[in-house]
Amino acid sequence: VNDIPWIATVDGEPVEGDTLEYTVKQGGKLVITYTTADIEGDEVQAEVSAQTVVLDEAARTITFEPGDDAVGTFTFTLRIWDVESPGTKVSLSFTIEVENENDPMDVPKITQPPSGASYKVNQSFTLHATCDDPDIQFGQKLLFVWTSNLSGELGRGSSITATIMDPGTHEITLTVSDPDYSKTTELTVIIEPRGGTEPPPKPNDGDDGPGTNWLLIVGILVAIIIVGVVLFIATSEKRTERQEEKMDAIQDTEEERKAMEQARGAPRVITTESSAAAADAGGEVEGEDYEDIGASDRALAMEATVTEEASADVKKLFSGVGNAGPERTEEEKESMRLENQKRQYQNAIGRLPYGIPSKELADMEWVALASVLATGEKKTVEGGKDVTQIEGRWYYSDHEDTGTFLKEHGKKEEPKKVAPKAAPSMTDVEMLRKLEERFVLGEISEEAYNKLREKYEGDE
Repeated sequence: VNDIPWIATVDGEPVEGDTLEYTVKQGGKLVITYTTADIEGDEVQAEVSAQTVVLDEAARTITFEPGDDAVGTFTFTLRIWDVESPGTKVSLSFTIEVENENDPMDVPKITQPPSGASYKVNQSFTLHATCDDPDIQFGQKLLFVWTSNLSGELGRGSSITATIMDPGTHEITLTVSDPDYSKTTELTVIIEPRGGTEPPPKPNDGDDGPGTNWLLIVGILVAIIIVGVVLFIATSEKRTERQEEKMDAIQDTEEERKAMEQARGAPRVITTESSAAAADAGGEVEGEDYEDIGASDRALAMEATVTEEASADVKKLFSGVGNAGPERTEEEKESMRLENQKRQYQNAIGRLPYGIPSKELADMEWVALASVLATGEKKTVEGGKDVTQIEGRWYYSDHEDTGTFLKEHGKKEEPKKVAPKAAPSMTDVEMLRKLEERFVLGEISEEAYNKLREKYEGDE
């Protein structure tokens, strides 16, 4: 009777349970050792269910190196059998959690304002910066702290609004940090006092000195006064001319209105200056109705044009408010979407309990297969399932459906082979006798002999 071999130890410890769990850092290396036992001493063979690990049957080792881009949970299965009964296999599952290894961020870049910019005391301005860190995609949070050599800390965040009360030249330092690393960058901002920067005049001690020309000063003041008077008179004349033109326009409008009323036989309306102006605007005065005609139409049209132009200017003025932060381009958004989708496929491939189900894809690299799944041609088939074309064949590509993921669409499954019924095993007494013979012949170690003897003696 041929007995089934078993996995005796993993990493030097007896196997307990059906699944073993391990943890490894991103970019690290994990080596798992194992031993097998077979009572008959038949040759034992082994295989693993995933290409993400490397099996060395001669050394009895399993090596896993996740690389710098792999983070998450990976699973695989180790199967063993002897050459006398290859149809009967013993399996042991492994789960490996790959933890993110913190990497240093890039040097931050201040995008606003430019170095050397000037502002007044108590004037608000925006400080904005960006910083790239490869760990952000894994949930890493960066801390931005802005400080001034004159005013201390100004605020925290990648974009803040600063208001500085201390005049002078400020060396502003931005420090970006995570739990392990930090990087800094600087810029210069000039804060000017309110009311100008010229020093006050020196006090006069009563000595005019040879440099003071009072006649020139008096002449300049007189000239300034004369220019002011001339400008005032000219402005007054222009204002009077505009008022007269307005009155003439009102009078012409009133005369035109009277002529039209007489032609229509309409009742006489109030002809005061204020009522004519109201009629010009198409409004109502003391319950009287006025028709919008002649100069009134032109005035309303001009007013509407001016209003539209002013509204357009206001919209232009405030169109940029609130857009302080830079926006990603469509190419950058598409690139980020593809990278996230590739990572989802990579994790899904690693979680397959028995490896890639389609033998046509079994030899493909893990990362290359995820890239083809993310960028290949896709379509929806019966049942609403998504499939992707890979090397001329269509494969199910819903990574959340582990029952169909990476199985070929339209391929008929081969009937499962039914393992032959195992022959009845020998009794424990016969097993102990045969075990003792193998120990005496030196075919198994004393440690393995003692463990197996305890097992079968305990079953009696």
